[in-house]
Amino acid sequence: MGTNNNHPAKGSIIEVQPITDLAAIETIKNNLRKNPRDYALFITGINTAFRACDLLQLKISTMAHIKPGDEIVLREKKTGKKRYININNAVYEATQGLIKTLPEDGNDWLFRSERTGEPLEVPTFCGMVKKWCRRAHIKGNYGSHSLRKSWGYHQRVQFKTPLYLLMKAFGHSSELVTSRYIGIQTEEMKNVFMREI
Repeated sequence: MGTNNNHPAKGSIIEVQPITDLAAIETIKNNLRKNPRDYALFITGINTAFRACDLLQLKISTMAHIKPGDEIVLREKKTGKKRYININNAVYEATQGLIKTLPEDGNDWLFRSERTGEPLEVPTFCGMVKKWCRRAHIKGNYGSHSLRKSWGYHQRVQFKTPLYLLMKAFGHSSELVTSRYIGIQTEEMKNVFMREI
């Protein structure tokens, strides 16, 4: 029986990358602008530290009355801990734009499947991110975790956010774990070796 190269071996770990190219992020945004759900999902994903499973559990009732700067609270599925995140203007505008398009049918899920009305599932979301990245001609391995990693990467590289704050935002056990998670350790080590004395 032949092996299927599209699926990892049982027990193996496949690492996905952050989207490091800001131009590629802009391309994805532009490609998604006419789809309010996908646009809001992408914008919220790259502007928060939510895991995919928590992002997909967001409710209209949580987001409907927020303003930029407001804090939302979610209980993480993975850890059971409460996660506090302040909403920036990009997330506010994208989610409010989505909410205006949703029917008032009593279904409270923000990122719902058009087919079932239930929240999108993580594997579906993962496939969507892969498709968005392919359409933007980004080479590499991307998935639902790429959005969270992209948030951390750009917080560190663009905004010089200290690692200890990112570690806290991600709920990691050490700065080293965070550095590896957002893919900057290899880059920074290369820069160390390239310095001349």
